[in-house]
Amino acid sequence: MPESTLTLLYALHRVDERLLDLQAQANNLDTGQKELAQAKAEQKALEALTAQRDQAKAKLHELEETARQRRAHAEKQEKELYDGKVDARQISAVQIDIEHSRELADKATAEAEPLRAEVANLTAQVEAATTALDEVKKSILRKRKKAQAVHVEIEAAFKEAQVARAPKAAVVPAEALAKYNAIRKRTGGTAMAVLTPNRTCGTCGMAVAERLRDAIHRDQITTCESCQRILIFPLSDSLL
Repeated sequence: MPESTLTLLYALHRVDERLLDLQAQANNLDTGQKELAQAKAEQKALEALTAQRDQAKAKLHELEETARQRRAHAEKQEKELYDGKVDARQISAVQIDIEHSRELADKATAEAEPLRAEVANLTAQVEAATTALDEVKKSILRKRKKAQAVHVEIEAAFKEAQVARAPKAAVVPAEALAKYNAIRKRTGGTAMAVLTPNRTCGTCGMAVAERLRDAIHRDQITTCESCQRILIFPLSDSLL
């Protein structure tokens, strides 16, 4: 006894559902896009933090160099003063210069002290941010590697389903197949819907009238009055 048209269509529908599911899986693979966005934000924050650290380091170096130069100048002047190399008329001016240089050195040292702590703190933050960013990058690589492996599996399953589709489509009557394919094209997805125990369309939930259910029992191609998919009663896998 030949199989009913609806059964043949439903067997094809199951393959097409499989193909759609595989496409959805491929499109929804986690390739680390969320982590990539996070990495970009963290990279930007790290660059700003590094610039702040480098600016503080430059200022610290400037203050330390000022203190070093002023102390070196004071020591040189003091040595020349005690070695008798300074003209007697210049002793007072040299002493004032020595005192002033030491004051400038002490001021620079005082200003450098809190800056040194700031540089240390910023350096620690840069190191922590760098470590965190490296971990995010590793996570991206892991997810991409996993996604690539899964994609290979999905691609193999998709090709297998495509091969299985051809013979199932070949046995469907031409008129029914044309209508089925037209509905698939219109919906961009499935072309059939299974009735629920509550006698509603399993896809859109619309109640299915008794006259339509009777037509389905007679193996007539009947569409949902709402989503326009071809309706069918549930079938066991053994019937397909």
